[in-house]
Formats: sequence, structure tokens, C-alpha cells
Amino acid sequence: MTSTTHIVNEAWRDANDPTCGFSPPAAVPRPSWWKPVPGDSILNGALGTTVHGGRRHRRIPSAGGLYPIAVVDIHPETLTLALRWWVTSAKYGHRGWISSLLDAGHALAALEIHAGLNECRLESVEVTPPASMNAAPQIHMHFASPMPRPALAWAGPVGEDVCVVHNEPTTPDPTGEILAAALGGCQGESYCPPRGSYALSRGIELPPLGHDPALAQAIALISTEDSARRQSGQWNSPCPPVPLWLLEALAPVLPVGSVIQQLSPDGLWSITSGGPEPAAAGDAREMLSQWCGDQEMVSTAGGIVTTTAPVEWLTNREAAINLLEAGRRIHCAHMLCTRYGFASRPIAGWVGADVGTAVHREPALISHALAIGPREHDATQVPRPLKPQKDRPQTERIQRRGL
Repeated sequence: MTSTTHIVNEAWRDANDPTCGFSPPAAVPRPSWWKPVPGDSILNGALGTTVHGGRRHRRIPSAGGLYPIAVVDIHPETLTLALRWWVTSAKYGHRGWISSLLDAGHALAALEIHAGLNECRLESVEVTPPASMNAAPQIHMHFASPMPRPALAWAGPVGEDVCVVHNEPTTPDPTGEILAAALGGCQGESYCPPRGSYALSRGIELPPLGHDPALAQAIALISTEDSARRQSGQWNSPCPPVPLWLLEALAPVLPVGSVIQQLSPDGLWSITSGGPEPAAAGDAREMLSQWCGDQEMVSTAGGIVTTTAPVEWLTNREAAINLLEAGRRIHCAHMLCTRYGFASRPIAGWVGADVGTAVHREPALISHALAIGPREHDATQVPRPLKPQKDRPQTERIQRRGL
């Protein structure tokens, strides 16, 4: 017998062990992009792509998991997604299960926000474990009232993928086993199923974001225009400190245990049930950057917010819920940054980041984060230079176009 809790905790320890490296394959499968139909809609705004000034932008700033979310079924009151974790594990190896769940959280938040913008209220979310170890877990979103087809603006047939098109892996992958355990097992349960033949009927349920009054009030500020402008920011130089009022505005969407890096004055704040509280003095950006593979977006950010997770999971469900919730909350924080005119970038890939001890509280590991900077420092806002025209007569260019 193998304990499901043992599998998830062992995977969590490996993911946070800096000596436990991995060698991703040379060719990582890239997602194919869904071309949205004209007009704003739930699927267009949440899962599609857009083009501004000739450039393609991602519509789901994510945990870098290569967009494992696909739409597999659509009904007036239900939207079913598939978590194609093998797309992510091809890039992140044994840490892929973490980014897969974070990306699922980003997609859930984006869909709920866009449903609200189309006056469709989310009623419940269910995440079910895969039918087999190499299959995709499914996410079922149930809405309180039927969604009109124009609100979905779905032009493709039911069952056609929205974001990625990849077949299930043909060889066993530890990521599938970890996710099956995280989504289907509880403490004290044990199982010894044959590989590739999981039959776990239990899943997890997530309350809609709108059930939290403070969170609902915060995301109600987000508009369709804000969503159209959102993207992962990127800056090429150190950013000035973001104002304290912005970090205070983000606090309601962050779960208890989150940590905020403030820079003016330097200090770390911890989110408690009573709100943000000062926890430690100093600028921890270099330390934070080292914990996520020396990502420059962190060491040069004007402010950082992080979500945390325990060092050891009590149950597998706790692991799955924590990571899904981290993705949802960081996505909401990202949307609010866009709303207030700031650039931001979700950051994953944290290894051994015990920020809980750093702020003199219980040990807690960073699970996800958002680096923030001013919009004017965002390199993605700088237009690309036009390609130089070849030096040939105007008449020749006209003839080539058949005019």
C-alpha cells in the first residue's frame, strides 16, 4: 500500500529541494492558439488571445505552464475544462503538477470575472480527478442562470479545444499520479491501484470568488476594458517603488498567510485575518529572486505579493485547494494592477522559499507571486520598430501586390 498523502508530500518536498534538479526535453510542445470570434465574450476575454498593434498578447497571464487548460464541453449552464498537465510537465518536469494547478486557478478566475462582466453568476466549481493516471482532470463550472450563446461567442463545435491540442501521454508520468492523488485522496486513505487504472470518484469543490464579500467588492471594480489591456508585464530596468495604497488595495484579494514586499519604506507585510500587518523590515527582493531561479522581474520589481503554502500538507485536498486558490487570487491581484494602471507579472518556480520564517511566523513556503512595476517601465508597452522596407521602386511594390 502507498499512502496518497505520502506521494503528494514527497512531490512537494522534491519541488522545494534546490538540489533536486530536472532535465526538461529539448523540444517542449507549444500550444496552438484559438482565434477568437469578433466581439467581447466570456471565452474570448478569459481564454483567447488578442492583437494590439500587430503583436500577439496572452490573455491569461499564468504560472508559465504553457496553457494546459482546454474547453472540452459547453452547455448553457455548465462549462467543462480539461487540465492537460502533460503540456506543463514537459517544461517543468517533476514540478509540473504545481504549475498545472496554478494555471488552472488563473483560468478559473479569468472565466468567473468574465462571466460576471456578461451578467452570468458562477454558482460552483468542481474539480474531478482523472479517470486514469495519464488522463486529464476535469473542471466543471456551474452557472446560476443559462449563458446565452452570444455571451460565450463560441464558434467552434462542442468538444473542440480552445487553447491547446495535445494527446494524452502514452507512457507513465509521475505528474499524473501526483495530480490524481491530490484531487482524489484524503489523509488516512491508502490505495494500491494498478498503474493507469485509477477510478477515483472523489474530487474537490471551490467556492466562487464572489462568495467572499471583500474579494467580491474588489473584483467588481474590474471592467471589460481592464481585461482587454491585461498581459504579463516585463521591465528591463529597476522599477521605482509602487505606492503603498496599491498594495493595500490588493490585500483583500490575497489569502491569509500571504506576504507583501513593500519598498517605500522597505519592509515585509503579512496578511492575517485582520488584514495586512508589518512583519519585518528590509528589502528582500534579492532573496526572493534567488528562491525563484534568479528571475530578474523579481529582483527589479517595484513591489511583490506572494501566496504561501505549508511545509507539509495535512491532506491531499489541502495541496490541490491551496494551489488552485493561489492561482485564482494572484490572477485577481494582476487584474487589479491593470485596473489601477500598473504592470505586473505572475511568478512561479519557487524552490525552498520559506518566507514564513523570514517574517518571524510559522514556516511557510511561497507557492505563487506577482511582481509589480509601473506601466511606463513595462517593455511590452514599447512598440516594436517597423521592419525596414527594401529599397525598390514604388511601382515594383504595387505590381507585387497585383494592383
